[in-house]
Amino acid sequence: MKFTGILEVEDIPRDCVSDCARPGQRQFDVGFWRDHLDFTIESRESAVKGLMEYGAWEEEELDNKSDTDLAEIILWLACGDFRDVENTFCLY
Repeated sequence: MKFTGILEVEDIPRDCVSDCARPGQRQFDVGFWRDHLDFTIESRESAVKGLMEYGAWEEEELDNKSDTDLAEIILWLACGDFRDVENTFCLY
């Protein structure tokens, strides 16, 4: 699944949301689901720009992340939104 900027809750399996949006370190779960869903980003530039809007990362930090790392951050954020009853996740 290629992330193009928008995800709908029905795009992600409920088990993925449950596994990735629990408290604590979720790196293993997010990595598993990214692999399982073949979750990738369409545009590195857009992903970095969208993640910068969160204010949680410096641009240099995001620039140094791999495309896989960026995809995992996006999947993790989307699962958190879906757990909190959002139906749509939009990054860019």
